[in-house]
Amino acid sequence: MKKFDQAYFWLVVPFVAALISIGRVWPVLPAVMQDEYVYSMQARFTPFAEQLYPNYLFSWLYSGTSACGADFYSCGKGLNVLFFFATLAFIFLIARRLLSVTWGAIIATVAAFSPIHVYVSYFMPEAMYFAFITGTIYVALIAGAKHKLAWWVATGALLGLSALVKPHALFTLPAFLLFALLVAMRSESGSLGKGLIASLGKLGAFAAVKFGGGFAFAGVAGLSLFGSSYESSLNQFVSENARGQADVVAQTVSSVSPSEAVQAAEASGPGFFDVFIPHSLAHLALLLTVAGIPLLLSMSVIKDAVIKKQEVSASSQFLLLIGLLSLSFALVVGAFEGVVTSLGDDHSSRIITRYYEFLVPLLLIAAAVFAKFVEPKIRVRLIQSGFIIAALIFGWVYLSGVNQSFADSILLSGYLSGPAVIPIIDSIGIIVALVWIFSANSGSKLIVYVATPLILLIAGFTSQSYLLSQVGTNEAYFDVAGQKAKSILADVAGEKISIVGPVRYQNFTTKFWIDKPAIQDVTLPDGQAIDSESMPNVDYVVLIGNAKITGTTEVLDQAEGYAIVKIVR
Repeated sequence: MKKFDQAYFWLVVPFVAALISIGRVWPVLPAVMQDEYVYSMQARFTPFAEQLYPNYLFSWLYSGTSACGADFYSCGKGLNVLFFFATLAFIFLIARRLLSVTWGAIIATVAAFSPIHVYVSYFMPEAMYFAFITGTIYVALIAGAKHKLAWWVATGALLGLSALVKPHALFTLPAFLLFALLVAMRSESGSLGKGLIASLGKLGAFAAVKFGGGFAFAGVAGLSLFGSSYESSLNQFVSENARGQADVVAQTVSSVSPSEAVQAAEASGPGFFDVFIPHSLAHLALLLTVAGIPLLLSMSVIKDAVIKKQEVSASSQFLLLIGLLSLSFALVVGAFEGVVTSLGDDHSSRIITRYYEFLVPLLLIAAAVFAKFVEPKIRVRLIQSGFIIAALIFGWVYLSGVNQSFADSILLSGYLSGPAVIPIIDSIGIIVALVWIFSANSGSKLIVYVATPLILLIAGFTSQSYLLSQVGTNEAYFDVAGQKAKSILADVAGEKISIVGPVRYQNFTTKFWIDKPAIQDVTLPDGQAIDSESMPNVDYVVLIGNAKITGTTEVLDQAEGYAIVKIVR
């Protein structure tokens, strides 16, 4: 019988760390409006075939929170906790494939304090998505070691399930397909044929689970990639670009003055490439702030596998996959932000990282694995450090000017939570880069033992503090308004209720607590009044802040910051 490794007792440390992190964010009130409201309504009240976003697996599981009644929000957090622990378990298992049990426990502990723990507090798919996608990475690494088609198929099937949790898992598909192709090609007895079989097996399994599962949940409506909302936007983007080309031809024939052309360009706002290029670079720079040199090594592994046709070892496979995922997300998310901006929803000052923040704690594994590789010559280290310093300075300047939003990016919210955070993080990265030039041994130790864990901890604690400071745990008047209205209007259909207030997210928070589909909302300038006659289909109005209503009404409940009234007709 194999002797039990006493090092496994260290696993109590990440468990305790996770409990501490969960305890800090558990009491946080609804924060991401309108997203939490939309996901709650979809999961609990909307038939699968009518859902705008194909989060069918999430909706199916979290629909069970309705059984908790008024405590549905806490029950949703309870499910998030389970998935958070599953994510940490997969992070440990991934680390354990490459490192010791003790190292795996250390990495899981840092991961428990990293920014991903904040998603426990949201009624959103992120916690579940992170568990499924880290599980997919773990199975992909097993497939790379086993070189069996069944494991590649299992990886594709798990990725398909991830896409049924959150369709943005599709952003990882190019990386996983390239990983299968390169690993199967570069194995000891590998070939292009084996690489294609591995990739096609994974792709086929993904499509079967994603579309088969979608059809099982929602019928024909479930056969879309991203759902009706995203796909209508994509169709609009394609048609508008096609129309734009025709407009260019027409303008060439007609006479347009230079001043008119400039005015037209300014009125149209940022274009696709105006956002795509700087945002893709910003996403890469953001990841490089966490583990710059190890990420560069992962890019080198990609280059060696593609150009030098080198066999990919177990450690190299992990770096290869992390590098492919980093590049894929930087390009695809940058393109996504460019598309929605070109359609009129300006994302030019928004950096969305929540699709890939599961990668952030995995970069500590990359840093630990990085120490196993041969030290490059000083000339190479000089080039690497120069690139890292340039990327950090670019990130410092560019990211300091984007919106701070825990709806878009928990990681970046932490970075922007105080004027000194980005300078401190970038200074750590620059010091590491300089040390790396003159001593690879000292630089690698600094990266593994100090810089990467310290940056993850700073990011985790600052993002948590920002969320607590902005949302907090004490109920605001618009929270109380929603909870009161839920009780008073329990028997009233949602379409007969309207929320009127000056701040959109406050209106949605009130709607979230009332917990009914089809509630209307009106954003009204502070202190202004709305005419009851302008809402012929509404019988009850919840007034938020200083909003007022004219016409004959009956006050059902009133306190500081809100009033619940019935329109008398």
